[in-house]
Amino acid sequence: MAGESRNNQTMQRHKDVYRLYEDSLKLLHAKKYKEATALLEEIRDNFPENLEIVARVNEWLKVSAKRTLAEEEADPRDATTWVERGVVYHNSGDYPQAIVCFKKALEMAENQDQNYMYYVLASSEAAQGNTDKALGYLKKAIQMKNELRFMARSDPDFEKLSDNSEFRELVRPQNK
Repeated sequence: MAGESRNNQTMQRHKDVYRLYEDSLKLLHAKKYKEATALLEEIRDNFPENLEIVARVNEWLKVSAKRTLAEEEADPRDATTWVERGVVYHNSGDYPQAIVCFKKALEMAENQDQNYMYYVLASSEAAQGNTDKALGYLKKAIQMKNELRFMARSDPDFEKLSDNSEFRELVRPQNK
């Protein structure tokens, strides 16, 4: 009797691991990589004696990790995330990439903080030495939000433009 009970437990455990494995594959195909990874790790940790499954699980864990990384590196789906990515590029000195990000943000934006998007785009263009573009974007930003003229006046990103008469006129306080 004891041998039969142990055999039933082994068979049940065998069924459990394959059910879990099947569930993990369904999650992978549904692109639910974090959930799939958690389940695959559970299988690996709880069924180490099943070498065949553990080997398969380890391969799927690699696939899941690659797809998770690719998904994280994919293009943002909203303007705010594009701006955040652009700021990171700008602060690291990669102005061309920052400009790309800010332009993508503007394409996606629906009047949400476009003034700031134009402002940061102007600062990256200024850092690149693209005076005309920088002034054009800065002018647009200031037209949308007048307070940005004060910010630009003391912003080190616009230091290269400080001798430019058009810039000085743009950031000059307005008389009312």
